Parts: sequence; C-alpha cells; structure tokens
Amino acid sequence: MTIDVPTLYIVLVLLNFLQMIALYAQFKINKTYDGVGWWLLWSVFSLFGFGFTLLRDIPGIFAAVAILQNSAIVFGSIFVYIGMARFLNTKESPTAITTILLLFFSGFLYFLFVEDSSDRRGIMVNIALTTFAVITAVTMLTNRISSINNMMRFIAASLIVHGCLLLYRSYLMLWLPSSVDMFEPVFYNILPVIDAIIITLILTFGLIMLINQRLQSDITVTKNHFQSIFNLAPGAVLISTAEDGKIVEVNETFSLITGYGREEAIGKTTQELGLWQHNTDREWVVNDIKIYGQFLNREVKLNRKSGEEFIGLISGSVISLNDKPHIISNTQDVTEKYLAEEKVKASEEKYRTLTETTPNIILMHDFNGIITYINRAGLKLIQLPEKEIIGKSIKQFVPDALFEEVKERQKLRLQGFTDTLEYKTAFTTTDGRLLKIKVVSAPIIKNGKMESFLLVAHDITELENNLIELTKAKETAEEMNKIKSYFFANMSHELRTPFVGILGYTQIIGDKLANPDENGTLDNAELATMINRIMFSSERLMHTLNEILDFSKLEFQQVKVNISEFELNFILDDVCKTFNKTAWNKNLEIFCKGLPDNPQILSDEKMLRSILVNLVSNAVKYTPEGKIIISTDIIVMEKKTHLKLSVSDTGIGIPLNKRQAVWEAFRQVSEGHGRSFEGTGLGLTITKEYVTMLNGEISLESEEGEGSVFTVILPVTVL
Repeated sequence: MTIDVPTLYIVLVLLNFLQMIALYAQFKINKTYDGVGWWLLWSVFSLFGFGFTLLRDIPGIFAAVAILQNSAIVFGSIFVYIGMARFLNTKESPTAITTILLLFFSGFLYFLFVEDSSDRRGIMVNIALTTFAVITAVTMLTNRISSINNMMRFIAASLIVHGCLLLYRSYLMLWLPSSVDMFEPVFYNILPVIDAIIITLILTFGLIMLINQRLQSDITVTKNHFQSIFNLAPGAVLISTAEDGKIVEVNETFSLITGYGREEAIGKTTQELGLWQHNTDREWVVNDIKIYGQFLNREVKLNRKSGEEFIGLISGSVISLNDKPHIISNTQDVTEKYLAEEKVKASEEKYRTLTETTPNIILMHDFNGIITYINRAGLKLIQLPEKEIIGKSIKQFVPDALFEEVKERQKLRLQGFTDTLEYKTAFTTTDGRLLKIKVVSAPIIKNGKMESFLLVAHDITELENNLIELTKAKETAEEMNKIKSYFFANMSHELRTPFVGILGYTQIIGDKLANPDENGTLDNAELATMINRIMFSSERLMHTLNEILDFSKLEFQQVKVNISEFELNFILDDVCKTFNKTAWNKNLEIFCKGLPDNPQILSDEKMLRSILVNLVSNAVKYTPEGKIIISTDIIVMEKKTHLKLSVSDTGIGIPLNKRQAVWEAFRQVSEGHGRSFEGTGLGLTITKEYVTMLNGEISLESEEGEGSVFTVILPVTVL
C-alpha cells in the first residue's frame, strides 16, 4: 500500500487546527496558570509551519517558504519549552534559547543560500527540535509537582522518544541517498510526518490533562484549606439549607459550645435540637434573612445539650452551595461577658450616689478597657456626654505616647496581679487639652475572678505644671548663676589684665626716668615698645568698657538709630588697619574687599562700625592660623537695596550645640577652654541687637575645626 505524503501533511495541518481550538479553550478557562498561553502560541506556529509545507512546490517562493516553515516549527518547540517552565513555576533559560537559535539559523541559512542541501537543512531542523524536546523533558523531570507527576513523566518520555526519532531521521539523511521530492512516499519522508502527528496528539491531550489534573489538585487543596478554617473558627459555625433549615455541616467549636456532636446535628434543624430558648429570636433571624440576606451581632439565649442556658452573639448570611441557597451562621459564647455586665449594673446602683457626689474622677472598665461607668466629675473634665463615653475604649482618651504604659498595666492584670496600682497618666479632652491625673486602680473581684476595674483619679494638671515651672525656674536660676559667675570671673580678668599691663609698664618707665643711675636708662626702642604695650592695654580696656556701656544702653533702650551719610569703604579700611597688627602677630592674613566705585551710603555709621569691629575681633580672636576675609556687596532683595557684609575665618569653628549660645550675653564659644580666648562675651549680643535695630538679618555658618562665616544683610540707601 502506498502512503500519500501530502495527505498526511493535510491531516497534520487539520490536527494542529483542532489542537489550536482545544488549547485556546483551555487558555480562556485557565488563565490562572502561567504557560498555557505559550502552548497556544506553539499550536498557532505549528499550524502555520506545517501549512507552509504544502506551499513548497510553488515556483519562485521556495526559499521564503522553507524559512517560514522551519522557523515556525522551531519556534513552536521553543514555546512548548517556555510554557512548560512557566507552568511548573520556574524560569526558562534565555541563554540556551538564544544559543540554539543562532546555531540553527546560521546552519540553516548556510545550507539554503551558500551550499544548497535539503538534507543538511533537515538535519539542522531535527537537531534544534531534538534539543528543545530534551530541554523540555529535563525541565519536567527536575521541577515536579506531586499531583501531576505521572503525566509529566509520560510527556517527558514521549518528548525524548520524539527526539530520538528526529535524530534517527538525521542519521538516514546522512547515510542514505536523499530524495529530491519531500512528498515522495519513502520511509524517511513518512517518518517525520507520522512522528509529528503522534507527538501532536500526545502533547495536546497530555497538556490538557496536566492542566486539569493540576486544577483538580488545587481545588482539593483549597477545599481542605477552607475546611481547616471552618473547623478552627473560634465561634460555633453552622451551615443549614435555606429551604427547610436542615443542618448540613458544623465545626468542632459548635460541638464544644452546644454539646451536640457532628453526627447528632447533621440532618436536623436547630428547633429539633432545641437550641432556641425563645422562638421569637429564631423568627427575628428568619425575618432578617428574608429581607437583608444576613443578620449581625444579635444576642440571644440558647440551650446546650445539657439544658444549661448560655448567651450567644450570633451572625449569619446566605451563601450558595451546589447552586442551592444555604445559611451560614457563627455564634460566640458571650455568657461570661453578659453576666459580668449584669453584675456591674447591679453594683452601679449601689454606689452611684457616692460616686456622683465626689470631686474625684471615678471610672470603671472591663478587661478589654471598655468604659462601663464614669461619674459626673469625669464627665465634667472630659467634656463629653455620658452616652459618648460609655462603651468606648479607655485608650481613645489616652495619648498615643502612653499606650505602652496602658499595655504593661493590662499585661500585669492578665498575669493575675490583684493589688492596688498607683500611677500618673494623662488624657485628652474634647477641646484638645492634655490633663494630667493621678490614678488609684483596683480590680473588682467576683467569685475569685477579676471582672472589671475601678479607677479613682484626681486632676493634678495644675500641680504638675507648677512643678514644671518651678523646675524650669530653678534650672534658669542655676544657669543665670553659672553665667553670672562666669561673667564676673571674665570681667575680673578683662579689667585686671590691661590694668596690670598699664601699671607695670608705667611703673618701669617712671622708675627709670626718676632714678636713671640706679635703675638704668631706656633707649628709644624700649620706650616705644613699652608705650605701644600701654596703648594696647588701654585700647583693650577701652573696648571692654565700651562693650559694657553699649550693652547697658541696649538693656535700658537708650540707643537710638542715627542715619547719616558716610563712606563704607573708609570704615572697612579703618577696621582692617585696626586689626592688622594683631593679625600679623598671629601670622594671620586679613583680606578686605570694599564696595566698587567707593559709594556713599545712608545708615547708622556708629552701629555699622561696631558690627564690623565685633565680627572681625571675633574672627581674629578665634583663628589661630590661616586667613580672615571681610567682604561687602550691594544686593537687591524684594526690590530694595541691601548691604551684605560677610566675615569668614579659618578658625576653631562653633559646635552645633553652642551656635545659639553665642548670641546670648556673657556667653562664649570658648567656655570650657579656660582663658585661651579673651573677651567679655558681649560682642555678638551687641552686634545682633544693632542688626535688629537696623531692620537687618545676621546668620552664621560654621563647621567645628573648619571655621565660621558671619553674614549681615542690612537695608541701606546707596547715593
């Protein structure tokens, strides 16, 4: 019998078309699983690949058809591999795919355009298909899912056999005479078509079975998961039919609460079990189910199997099971809570008169912190009506910062601590005030158990605030005393040191002039040196006294702004010359940058000079080496002309924690450095006051050990 090869290809194309329809249906149904879409792509590419085979004999398009046909089939095998990897929750290897494709296309195109050989092209296709079949099989064998292991092994084995057949055909192509016509009915032309039909059928049904088996496994796992949740639910869960109320399922907690076992309950109604103590409660539930489809948090009286009464908090809703309406309900046993509330109500009446007349806050709450009672004094402080407090958690009135303390006390009570607790805490009122209270808390014990807690508190807000103010005043006084001691010690040094220099050198000059024979004579150089030192000490003394006087005037508001016309560059040059010698003695460089064109400005000359002197003096004082830069500039801010003064140094810098203190009177950044740096501690205070009086701003930038930059911005008029 002769087998018609073109007919086989037509069958294969039709088979791939049916396969595509089947996989498309699976893709639409099972989008949850990764990989199904890739298998659908494989089906589409295979359909086109085998379909192109029927077009090979059309003149003029053989090369294009050959490329499209074989590329589609190879890409289809890649999609099978990618789909399987994704389906098994792993990743495909892009490197392997890219490498195989490069090798395939290189060889295939070479044997198509350079050395035309249909056998060699077929071998390249077979090797590519075999490689992807083996990779897919290995992926399936190394990434197993227990519920579909058997089917995975079968498909993997089929792929390996498929690969072996392709390799066998490649062997035939190498060693047997080739057929010019691929549709000639010879063995190795028929073999690949039969192999393609078989592997298509196996993969189609195998992949569909894989999807369905995994879906069934996931459904089983989900069912078991929800069954576990159902059984472990803290309340008594019951499922009954909506039509006749027959119980179809109960959980373990139902049996624990009611005493009825699962076998006893299933098939009966709640009425037949005698659960309802009052039929009106059941009628209420049925009515809500009919109207709203649910019922929520209804307290009802129920019976246990033993006949014991208990209070149940019941909720439920309508659900659909097997396309039929059912009712699922959850019942919490709240008997103890209910009885505790009843006892609290009874105790309330007894002590109401006493608690309502006391000026102290009296409050009761349960184990969960729910407020059950508060007296008039408490309502007055919190400023809320009783109905807005009762039933609320006590935590609602406690600041967040104190939650941990509340939890600690609650933990202590849960551990069985029954002694009285005394503590301070706080709560917020409706108008946002924070009230501080002192609390005495004691448990209310009934039948040996702590049922609730009684809190007696009184408002200590004013007392605490007074204590805080007293503490602040004490700290301020101590700080002022410290500053005073530092100031007097500093002033003693600042006044005595130049006096000693003046008196010492004056005495030496006087002695030598009065009795030159006995004490010797002074040459002009020595005399000039001593006079210069007397002048230096006098200037230092004058500077100290001026600072004290200026500060005193500022304190008594006796300083007035006096606007006049002057040359800023002249003042700047004068200040720089004043400090040049001191800077030279310390090996410091001073750079002064005046205003261009030497303009006249309108401002307070005396204040501006004092600002410059104080800032430059500070820079020279606290810069052991390096340089000091004094710069000026005219800038425009908010459409107004301003003078910008900047004094930067490479000195010791100012620590972050002392940057605010430098503006305070009698304070120095060098506090704690002994007497390494002279000064009264008033210079920057006076400077800031002058800047403020001139409607300006002063800022400070500093890095400890790197230096500081003081910047002053003043509104001026440039003439």
